[in-house]
Amino acid sequence: MLLATLAADAVSVSKSAYLVAYAPPDELPQLSAFSQLTIGLSSAVLAAALAGVAQVHGTVWPVGILLVLNVVAVVGATRVPRPPSPPVDRHAGPAAPRP
Repeated sequence: MLLATLAADAVSVSKSAYLVAYAPPDELPQLSAFSQLTIGLSSAVLAAALAGVAQVHGTVWPVGILLVLNVVAVVGATRVPRPPSPPVDRHAGPAAPRP
């Protein structure tokens, strides 16, 4: 149960960070609500499916499925586009050192 709670928190924080970085400000509330609804529904469906697999085949398969899903999530997270870096003014002199 603890792992499911930690995973849900990580997904929620990641969703918020991605939306704040890429969503237009006027659409942010609607996109946030829709994505939270989608995350909640997909989590409930996945939990029901894993419970069904555990009832039919034993408790090892859900753990294996979650491991595969975590590997897919790591690969997906590494492929998320980075936000654009601010433009560099090549004509400006070197930055002053911070005190």
